[in-house]
Amino acid sequence: MKAFLIVIHIALLYIPALFAVNEVDSLSNKILVVSKIQIIGNRTSKQWVVERELDFKIGDTLSIYELNNAIEVSKINLTNTSLFNFIDVKFVMNDNVNAEIFIILQERWYLWPIPVFELAETNFNSWWENKDFSRINYGIDFTKYNFRGRNETLKILLQFGFTELVRISYSTPYINKKKTIGFQIYGGYGQNHEINYLSSSNRRLFYKDVSNIQQRHVKSGFGINYRKKFYSKHWLGMSFTQVGISDTVVLLNSDYLLNGNNESQYLSLGYNYILDKRDNKNYAIEGFYASVSFSKIGLGILESDIDLWWSHLELKKYLKLGSRTYLAASTRFQFYFNDLQPYYLSDGLGYSDKSTVRSYELYVIDAQQVAIGKLQFRYQLVAPKKYNLGFVPINKFKKIHYSVYLGIFGDVGYGNDKYGYPFNDLSNGLQYGSGVSIDLATYYDLVFRIEYAINKFAEHGLFLHFVAPI
Repeated sequence: MKAFLIVIHIALLYIPALFAVNEVDSLSNKILVVSKIQIIGNRTSKQWVVERELDFKIGDTLSIYELNNAIEVSKINLTNTSLFNFIDVKFVMNDNVNAEIFIILQERWYLWPIPVFELAETNFNSWWENKDFSRINYGIDFTKYNFRGRNETLKILLQFGFTELVRISYSTPYINKKKTIGFQIYGGYGQNHEINYLSSSNRRLFYKDVSNIQQRHVKSGFGINYRKKFYSKHWLGMSFTQVGISDTVVLLNSDYLLNGNNESQYLSLGYNYILDKRDNKNYAIEGFYASVSFSKIGLGILESDIDLWWSHLELKKYLKLGSRTYLAASTRFQFYFNDLQPYYLSDGLGYSDKSTVRSYELYVIDAQQVAIGKLQFRYQLVAPKKYNLGFVPINKFKKIHYSVYLGIFGDVGYGNDKYGYPFNDLSNGLQYGSGVSIDLATYYDLVFRIEYAINKFAEHGLFLHFVAPI
């Protein structure tokens, strides 16, 4: 009722002012004072959680042009919290000096006790090639987003199938009065009856024994993040890992944990810096993103054969070329600074969507040093639209938004393998592919992509993905 009365208040009292504000060209230099901020629709979210993302505050003196820019920045910041489905920010002048700002929000559904059904593969397409239903994880993932209305996240995972896993984690973005410091903590136990013990011909090799556990692991850790303003974040964390494998796996690959060991435990220390100025972190069309990370795996404190240095750099740029045309580009570098590493930590090209050269979805390329570049030209087939699903009884799911893009893309990647995994002829060579795509971006951070791609060997096909391409 309060929200309804406020909306009527805006409509009846400030309509003349709203029309006046639209004359931005002639009034852009007019100075206003932010006299009041009204937040509507935050039934769960604390008011200070919303205010933390605003680029203005009560008492600020801004021109109309500056205030409009601050409103756009605030809307992007609120969008990237992933707390709200819809965000609308308006301001009205109740006299020639004072501006009253209204922030109208529609909160998301925050409690997700949803079934787990995921593929234990590098991507959907590599699973679809064999359709091996034993390589599926299932269970229940209980997640409470915006826990206590403070943008905290509590997760409890009970998983069965390819990887049996119990995991609990908690994160909060702010623990101090200035709302600049947060932390995360997690712990879990997992085990597998089937294990990827090696790769050959750039395909993963598996061993399965339903009667005996082939791998078990315990992982726990904590981290602290620092976010002074809006766009940059520092993260520092430490983790503990304990891994054990069966004697059979040791026979199949004596370097799975190095030197014929069937157990290993180690501490890791990592740092990550992120600069994120994208308009939408789940499917960006304008902005910039940079991430740099360093990790020391094995600190020499515990008895372990693991002693690795790892680093990562990722850059993304999104440009608007015209009214419906866009360009997205990314580059990613990853380095292990040791020639010898356990296969348990093996990585390279193809082990995740972001490290896959499109058209190589069915391959993995083991490597210690990786470089990958992606470029996509996008044409907006359907501009962002809102639609009401009348048959849906829950308001937080009834109103949806969606947009559709046609894409033309090209990817290139290189994986430098000093270790020399046997019969993997795609390592130490330039790989590239190109194709066309249809991307659908919609609410609750959902992205669906269907792509037709061809690689340098003239292998081609349709590929399906569930995250943004860049």
